[in-house]
Amino acid sequence: MNGGAALGFLFIVLGIVIYFLPTIIGVERRHQSAGGITVLNLLLGWTGLGWIIALVWACSAVTSPQLPPVAVSQATASAGERKCPHCAELIKVEARVCKHCRRDVAPVPARTERPCPSCREMNPLERTFCAHCGAPTRQ
Repeated sequence: MNGGAALGFLFIVLGIVIYFLPTIIGVERRHQSAGGITVLNLLLGWTGLGWIIALVWACSAVTSPQLPPVAVSQATASAGERKCPHCAELIKVEARVCKHCRRDVAPVPARTERPCPSCREMNPLERTFCAHCGAPTRQ
């Protein structure tokens, strides 16, 4: 491959990456409409206006992050409830879909470790003494 052909190939690859930039941004930001952005980019991106609309849409703030469950104080929720990370309404701890906003919520992971009361190092639940400092872990 001579220098001109390599440069031409580089421009083609760079052009494809720039053309699909709205799709790449939408997917990387976990935009909830990443599929729609991809379709708009693919079908109307060549018009320039379609590409700009897809880019603005991809950069909009509507994303669906995978957030850990929100901690709720005992004053606001009973032991079997937690707040929905999307709408902040109280839902059951076991819920996989919020009954208020109908969005998926991450399940609460089962606790397999607890912190040592003395040194705060994490220890398996079945341990009676801390592996780090030797203090009793059960109270």
